[in-house]
Amino acid sequence: MVNLQHAITQFDTLSTQEKRAFSHQVRERYLKALSETPSEGELHLLRRALAYVIPTQTTTIDGLTLSSHPTTSHSMARFVEADRLNTTQRKHFAQPTASQTTYLVAFADPQTLHFRTFECILPLDRCFESTQLSFTPDKAQALLPEQVYSVAMRPCPSTSEALKRLDTLGLYVPPINANTRGGKRFIFHSASLADSLTTALLQTLPETLLENFVHVNPVFRCNRFTPDDQPFDEHIDTPYADLARHHVSKYTLLLYLSGGSGPKPLSFQDKITIDNIEEMTCIIFHQALTHEGRPFKEDNKIFLRSELIFEERAHTHDEDMARLFSTACYMTGESMFFPQLEAYANDCYNRVATGHWEGLSTKGHEQLYLHKAYQRWDDEECHFLTNGTDYWFSAEQVTLEACAVLALCDYFNVRLPIDNNIYPRFEAHIDDPEFDFENASFRQHCKTQIIESLQTVEHITTFLSKQVQKPTAPFVHVLDLDDLFPPPDQANEHGCPSCMDGPFQPERHAWIADSCREGQEASRKELSGAPIILMGDEITLQKEHFIVEKDKIHILSETRIAPVHFAGMTCCDFFADRSDEYVGVDLLLDGLYPLVPPILWRKTRGSFHLMFDFWRNTWMVSATQRKIPTPSIDRKQKSYLDFKSKLNSGKHNEEELKGSFCDPSSSRTG
Repeated sequence: MVNLQHAITQFDTLSTQEKRAFSHQVRERYLKALSETPSEGELHLLRRALAYVIPTQTTTIDGLTLSSHPTTSHSMARFVEADRLNTTQRKHFAQPTASQTTYLVAFADPQTLHFRTFECILPLDRCFESTQLSFTPDKAQALLPEQVYSVAMRPCPSTSEALKRLDTLGLYVPPINANTRGGKRFIFHSASLADSLTTALLQTLPETLLENFVHVNPVFRCNRFTPDDQPFDEHIDTPYADLARHHVSKYTLLLYLSGGSGPKPLSFQDKITIDNIEEMTCIIFHQALTHEGRPFKEDNKIFLRSELIFEERAHTHDEDMARLFSTACYMTGESMFFPQLEAYANDCYNRVATGHWEGLSTKGHEQLYLHKAYQRWDDEECHFLTNGTDYWFSAEQVTLEACAVLALCDYFNVRLPIDNNIYPRFEAHIDDPEFDFENASFRQHCKTQIIESLQTVEHITTFLSKQVQKPTAPFVHVLDLDDLFPPPDQANEHGCPSCMDGPFQPERHAWIADSCREGQEASRKELSGAPIILMGDEITLQKEHFIVEKDKIHILSETRIAPVHFAGMTCCDFFADRSDEYVGVDLLLDGLYPLVPPILWRKTRGSFHLMFDFWRNTWMVSATQRKIPTPSIDRKQKSYLDFKSKLNSGKHNEEELKGSFCDPSSSRTG
């Protein structure tokens, strides 16, 4: 057992083996702190210790760079399926518990997250594979007619055992908004559990409630509150909606895996308070109700949360409500770095949730904005304002297409590396092993402050006009692919290099030039479909992919390009089959392929106002980012392996991303 306090003070004198043991113990105690309620002293010690941890492995999954150990930067625990790591990688990552081998623990940098990666939904149907899930529920008791029901679910012994086993998986983590909701939780998907609960509820709920009922949502939140945890503050549950299928949720389902009592473990303002809850009780309540939950007095409170999905064809769409929900999601992510935004985000969520049933109210709601300054390597700044759904830029600084690119880069928080040789403001981090220059994100290039006093469009445009200076160069360059692919030198040599007299010049050999052209064609084909291309830390766009209408910006993208295969060569056995051994990697680029609805825009008083309408549409936002190498002729043999592997790995990594806009960004290699 390593004494952490002593190891920190004597860290430089520790052997490599002792430093490794130190890192392992910090990880073990950090995981324990995540699942329990540690003392302030333990938390303080762990925060200090994280600065000394040396990860033994990093990997990229779903666009996130994950560390095998917690560090100052990679402090957010996530669980990944073990079979998504290769055999060599697995041994570096810890199991949540000794018996839990399906998932491994990894650690992400919160600064690289965006709204699609905040939550980690784990597929857990395998936990119920050996169990025939069944319930024999009592008749539902109306605690508040048409609004709150209680059902004793009475699961069979094997079902009860399988459900309680969820608490032992070691998957709990604190929620992002931990200041307003206590306890720990994890989110999982189980179609089999949802089906069995659907069958049970059809047997017990009143017919009036079951009208148009479809099924229980298969996404569950498993929550655990210890007696010392903070309560879950008053809130309104945000309904689920899939308007394409005419599916909406109307009732929340809470299934208590443990029983207990205390002051207000579940209460609905002044309507009803439930002080005692029996094990395997299911509480179902209308999602229009404001409610709060407090821990049991003596026992752990463990429960599952889901919702009842109904078919609803009489719904209407409120654009302002969709925009406010988008703001809530965006501000939730930013609240990890600006805690004062958490209450604002929760207020937005509650207003949206109430608006589903009563209409959206603007009474007493103050709009907050984030003022961001994207800083280029030369410290010139592009200023913009956003609330997560609206973006304002000065027309003096950027073109309309560039506004769309920068807004997408911020919204999806794309990876944008930092060259520590040319960024003066990051000099202090050069010797900091925790600062990941290679995998920095767009928001790390931005200075951010909260703005509260802007009430009108005129205030916004006036504010921006005071910030901006005309740049010496565009913040987003228009790219011409011809500049990336200069033709090879004129070839004047043929035959096997070992048979030639004098020095061999691969750049002038016909067969090598042909291989280089093949590589250029393959890379060009990949890049031609990318509206946005990142060249290291430089952001570029291909203008032909941006179609501007009177009030909309259409970004033309593609979902997938077929794999590129290199044709075999058939001349000299020694050389012709290997002429591309002299074709290496010149640049490693990132192509961004956003699949987004049209972006609404207008120009007002010298400012471009962009509006993301992502939540109004029935289709979900998705995007991919993948690396594309560009070839060059190399005087050293065997470099073709690097080019071919990078070209093909870009397609493989796209499969891993599946909708994530975050992937490790490229760096200049030539």
